[in-house]
Amino acid sequence: PRRHRASSLPGPAPTPAPTPCTESDRPEIPGYEIESARGDGVFRGRDSTTGQRVLIALCDADRAGRAATLSHRNLARVLDTGPAGIDNLGFLVIGDDGAGTISDTLERLSLEPPASLEGERVLRVLGLDATAPWITEIVSSGRRVYERIVLHWIADIAEAVQLAHDAGLAHGGIGPSTVHIDRHGLLVLCWLGRFDPSAVLKPGPDVIETLAPERVAALASGTPVVDPAPADLWSLGLLGLTLLTGRSPFSSSQPLFDIVTKTIAPPHEVDEAISENAGAAIMAALHRDPAERPASAQSFAESLRLAASGADDEGGKKRFGLFGKKG
Repeated sequence: PRRHRASSLPGPAPTPAPTPCTESDRPEIPGYEIESARGDGVFRGRDSTTGQRVLIALCDADRAGRAATLSHRNLARVLDTGPAGIDNLGFLVIGDDGAGTISDTLERLSLEPPASLEGERVLRVLGLDATAPWITEIVSSGRRVYERIVLHWIADIAEAVQLAHDAGLAHGGIGPSTVHIDRHGLLVLCWLGRFDPSAVLKPGPDVIETLAPERVAALASGTPVVDPAPADLWSLGLLGLTLLTGRSPFSSSQPLFDIVTKTIAPPHEVDEAISENAGAAIMAALHRDPAERPASAQSFAESLRLAASGADDEGGKKRFGLFGKKG
């Protein structure tokens, strides 16, 4: 496989409320009835044959087609793709099962420092009414419950991202609004294939705060990022930091300026309830120099699981790329 060199809540807003589509702005997607626009470039609708509720986005047809070939438990399954008949665009369809997003989770976490949550209270605040065995085991242990759940969550998404990277696809939009969470605590990364990580046009508000510094520089220079895979690692690290602390480190009023200039405080310095080991694992992906990030999404996932286990030996950190070691 290819290895890469790799709010009170200021931060991402909740999923926008849907607005009805007028005939003039309703895209014609064969086989689907468009009902409303979600406000972030995504449309809600139904399969004309089965009645299944779906989410539809317009995007590059080739990227959508390649995304549809990938399968991972932490990737949203692509139900359909095809030409949209609009400016040479394609469409991408995923199921709309009513699951919330991490943006919704952050809203619930905004009332108290999330890392201080322990035991069953973690499940209540996260809105989980049933859980996977691994979450039950962490809760039963009573040790850094929320922190360990978050580390495993980001590791799960990182492993799904590695599958995409091995197929030559970077996501380009990993953030609170593109990661869904079901009532069992399963995180699912949506919209692989929707975003163009090499684009030099300013992205929508649901993506703008997730951009890596090199992508912000690309917007300013008009020169595309050569290898967009390390930017996904930045976005994964930022998602982890935001979940651990309950807020984004960047101002919602000037995120691009903050991304390239602001010093990011490690999570364990923001909240002393977060372990230094967890903070170091997350911060490894938040180096402004892409070459200093973990060598791959898989090595980042392994370092996060190591941190979740409580291991903090220097050999383990180096072995899993916490210090940007390249394999």
